Amino acid sequence: MTENEIRKLLIDKGLKQSDIARRMAGDFGLAYQSARVSVNHLITGARWFPKYADWLKKNYGIVIDKPDWAKPVRERLRAAA
Repeated sequence: MTENEIRKLLIDKGLKQSDIARRMAGDFGLAYQSARVSVNHLITGARWFPKYADWLKKNYGIVIDKPDWAKPVRERLRAAA
């Protein structure tokens, strides 16, 4: 899903990133601020956290694919060839 699709999905479900971050903080034992930053980075594609991406998919139906820069070099070279 793209960033815009995720944001639209959140609006449709009546959720905010902060709501997701609060629940994530409780489920993973994180500080709220850390969870908020992690959610934002996942949605924008700035960072990749596989554990949190799976959690978002399971709990909210938000599918975040692994970004190209996070894939192994071999996969990136194959795709470029």
